[in-house]
Parts: sequence; C-alpha cells; structure tokens
Amino acid sequence: MKPTVLLSLSLSLFACAPSQPAPDGSPASDAALAQDVASVSDAAPSAACDEYCATAAGHCDGANRLYATAAACQAACAGFSTAGSRGDRTGNTLWCRLYHVDQPASMDPATHCPHAGPSGGGVCQ
Repeated sequence: MKPTVLLSLSLSLFACAPSQPAPDGSPASDAALAQDVASVSDAAPSAACDEYCATAAGHCDGANRLYATAAACQAACAGFSTAGSRGDRTGNTLWCRLYHVDQPASMDPATHCPHAGPSGGGVCQ
C-alpha cells in the first residue's frame, strides 16, 4: 500500500475509536464530556477580560477612567455575561463592552467609555 493510504487508514481508525473510560473504569458519560467542554469554555472569558481590561486602561484614562485598578476591572469583567458574540454593539455583555472600549473609545472616549463600563452607559445594559 502507498504511505498516504496507510496514513488515511490509520487516521480513520483513530477517529472512530471509542471514547476513553473515566478514571474509575466506567464509560465516559455525556455529562462528563460536557463538563470538560464547560471547563474549557469557562477559561475563555479570562482572555477576553484581559483584553478588555488592557484596552480599557489604554483608551479610557483620565476623566474617562473606568476602573481604579486592574483587579477592579477583572472583578467587574468576571461578572459580565458572555452571551452573544464578539462584535456585538448592544446588550449587557462582555462582547458589547469590548466592542465599545476598543476602536470607538480610542476615537471618542467621552462617548464610548461609559458604554464599556460597568453600568453599560445606556448601550451595553
């Protein structure tokens, strides 16, 4: 057989392999797999919060400052909903705040920093 055929056959056998049993020897359940996925998903907002807080510190300073400390920003961000998706311009979510704190706040901080803040400034609420 050609090497590419062997590789394809090997990959297809691997892809169809049964899931690994749980550490106690029982079959892995959908609930356990969902928990693994949730754990990965739960970690995702921290990267977005890091981005949000760094951008807020850079674009919303002086009279437009949103948070007294980086820790205060991280604490507030941890409470923002991650419903919706990146680029949303409205809604009480991290994504709305991240949109407004980025380019819009860099161009017009007096208008957009409040939208990005904890209250949502009448837009992200």
